[in-house]
Amino acid sequence: MLTTLIQKRTIKTAVLTAAVISFLGHPHLVHTTYAQNLSNEDVSSSEIVSIRLSDEDWNAVARVAEKVIRANGLDENTWRIVVSNKYDDNAYATDANLVVIFSGLLEKIRGDDAALAFVIGHELGHHIKRHIAVGASSQEEIKAKLTAEADAEITKLLAEEREKYNNARNAATGINILCGLTRVCNNRPGNLAAMGVLLLANDGRPDPQKVEQKKQEIIAKKQQEHLAKTRELNHRQEFEADELGYKYMAKAGYDVKGGFRVMNILGRFPGAETVNDTHPRISDRVEALNSLMVKYPSQSLAAEGTAKLRSSKRLTFDISKDNNSSLLINSRFSSK
Repeated sequence: MLTTLIQKRTIKTAVLTAAVISFLGHPHLVHTTYAQNLSNEDVSSSEIVSIRLSDEDWNAVARVAEKVIRANGLDENTWRIVVSNKYDDNAYATDANLVVIFSGLLEKIRGDDAALAFVIGHELGHHIKRHIAVGASSQEEIKAKLTAEADAEITKLLAEEREKYNNARNAATGINILCGLTRVCNNRPGNLAAMGVLLLANDGRPDPQKVEQKKQEIIAKKQQEHLAKTRELNHRQEFEADELGYKYMAKAGYDVKGGFRVMNILGRFPGAETVNDTHPRISDRVEALNSLMVKYPSQSLAAEGTAKLRSSKRLTFDISKDNNSSLLINSRFSSK
């Protein structure tokens, strides 16, 4: 029965098959998430389990996604979509072709195909721009890199201080020759700090405690610099995804105001106007969308997308064989 249904590859078939699989209790696994949205520590398997949606919901997700993909020439690859059972107002891109939409957000935009098109387009944008690959460095790799940079700086500082120390010692030795060996004129430098020597002991050797303290100071500074650069990168990627989300929905013929309706929902939550490490302020994103409407008139984009839709065949659907049992939107090569 399932084999027969899957072979038909229609939206309705995908919906029915997904319902059967959900009823049978297929397990779902967590994929590596997009670094600027969710970390592995933030995701549990219960958050990504595909919930039982109504035929109307699954039809909307499949219909809108298929149209957005085809209108924008993104149909060279297969795509997967899963709806998380976590009631949250979020969506994210992960793995190589997976879009996850949380049930809370889907419910709030139910019936608004244009808003759904913007959400799906935004996450597809993250994939197309390779944001996942760009931000894939693990915390361990980052920490190791910062530590190596700190070690290099410490080595350089020690070399500079040894040179200062030796210069001062040689100068003191010259004075000793003139005044003899006295307590006033010995061959040791006097005030190390005054010479800019902060990591060496009086005998000219590195002071382990001072060296470690300086190293930690350098690492802490570098961590702050890294966070600032990461925040800047994350914000730039979100603006890029918003731009593609806008273009994708417009080319698919959807009302571009759907993007603003999504922002309106997100703007109601605490922290929406607080700059954080992953997302810009909602007001900044709205301003950027307004600029896009002027720069890229929706009518021109819609005409371009309409041409693609007319010259291409509808894509077919399956249930993905991954552990998420995602809705699989086949590429045009599999949709013959």
